[in-house]
Order: sequence, then structure tokens, then C-alpha cells
Amino acid sequence: MATVCLLLLLMFFQTALMRRGCDWKESIQYYQDCFIFFDKKVNWEDAGIYCERWYRGTLVMEVGPNMLTWFREKGYEIFREYRYYWIGAKYSPKYKRWRYCNNVTANLTTSWDRGQPDNYKGNEMCAHIRAQNKFLNDANCEEKFNFICQERKYFLFYGDY
Repeated sequence: MATVCLLLLLMFFQTALMRRGCDWKESIQYYQDCFIFFDKKVNWEDAGIYCERWYRGTLVMEVGPNMLTWFREKGYEIFREYRYYWIGAKYSPKYKRWRYCNNVTANLTTSWDRGQPDNYKGNEMCAHIRAQNKFLNDANCEEKFNFICQERKYFLFYGDY
């Protein structure tokens, strides 16, 4: 009996952990991840709050070259123009590195535009996608850009930057 219960429990957890498409009806799936592109322009913090509050998601995390190409193509398909999109990476002066909003170190070295990040005038601490050229740039967190929410796959720990 205990073996059967354990087997059923394992099957339940395996099924619960497998992705079965996107939870949000407006989202677009890219491999195992789901995203929503937003037409509104807000600052970095408000974009993150919007994703969390309304969608229980985050700004985009784990950005790589293939994903940047996909964001460029999908964004153009939706809006008929190339835009800037906030992602969930912010520079942490405390740790002296880029971190995602779940406090995981962001490995973005292959995704930055040439000469970036440059922290122009000492106030560019938030990362965004430059869709026209498929690279990342650092910007002042108060700039207003479009943003992309990602369905949450992890339990997030919001903390100090």
C-alpha cells in the first residue's frame, strides 16, 4: 500500500512539474517558456510590478542570443516596428554584477550590444532589449519602455540590489 501511495505521489509531482502550454491566454510560447508583449511604456520598476501583480510573472529572465532574435521577430510581428523592452536584469552595486529580479546572477556577456553596458553618466542600472539589433543595452531605470512578462517558473526571492 505504501509503495502504491509513493508511486501515485511521484506521478503527481512529475505531472505538476511538466509544462503543458501557457497559462495566460495572451501569451506566446517559446520552447518551454511563455511571454506577453505589452504595448504600454513604463519604467523598469513599474514593469516588474505590473508583471507580478497582474500576471504573477516576472520581467523576462535568462536572455540569450537565440531568444533575442525571437523577441525581435515576435515584437515586430505584433507591433509592426522594432521597440525597446525592459527585461528583469538590474545592476547590483552591492554585488558588482548584473542580477535578475530573483537575485540570481545574470550571465549576459554574449547578449550585450557593442560597448555595453557602459553605465552612461553613472545612472544606467537596468537592462533592456534593443529589438532592432537583437542586443541588450543598459538604461536609466526611469526611462519608459515597453516590456515583456514571462510566466514564472521559479519561486522568486525579491531582495536588495
